[in-house]
Amino acid sequence: MVVAHVINLSERTDRWESFQEAWNGCDLQIVREEAFRMGDVYHAVFLKHREILEKAKERGEEHCLIMEDDAIPCKDFVKRFKHIRDYLDIRNDWDIFNGGMLSIRECVHKIVRIDDEGLTTMVLDVVRGCMAHFCYFKVDRALERMKDWEKEGKPEFDGWYAHYLKSRACIPFISIQKDGVSDATKGERKWEERFKAEEVSMKWALREFFDPSTSSCPSSSSPGDDTVPPPSA
Repeated sequence: MVVAHVINLSERTDRWESFQEAWNGCDLQIVREEAFRMGDVYHAVFLKHREILEKAKERGEEHCLIMEDDAIPCKDFVKRFKHIRDYLDIRNDWDIFNGGMLSIRECVHKIVRIDDEGLTTMVLDVVRGCMAHFCYFKVDRALERMKDWEKEGKPEFDGWYAHYLKSRACIPFISIQKDGVSDATKGERKWEERFKAEEVSMKWALREFFDPSTSSCPSSSSPGDDTVPPPSA
């Protein structure tokens, strides 16, 4: 069972309870990690990532899953994440996999199609993107790259990861962020519709990879779902 290190502020018991409910039955061992308190929330999250990875390295772990407490699983999460791990874990050409990366259109360098258990998942090599609610790291490689964060001027880490670390993403998404009050913006943040819209856009862009035999749009994550319409202008 994969251990999921979940970053959470002690006062956000609402998020912690909601997270445990959302991920119940998803075949993850959930470990709560106390979030750092700093003026810059993005710096705090990056430093927590690095601390968790350093401890994972001390334990001799090759891979480490770090999540934010507003992450929620997508349909067929258990199967898709296993398929993705089966592909990634035997390779040494990546630093980070993001299970729900936004803003990746036009930034894909390579596409790997995984067909297993009746599901098709695309693993993408990307050079730009954002979000960090579901990050699966290759521990040694990621830590080596992350040493340069301070030298690079302490950029906002999620976009920096996609640019500076060898990054993988996937379509369909396996996790998105839940709408709710954000500790970073101190206001109501709505992400779910954006994730939905960008996933549809990427499925449309990758339609020939989902089904090379036809130019029609790809199906959703399982047989019997409605076909995906083209994205609106």
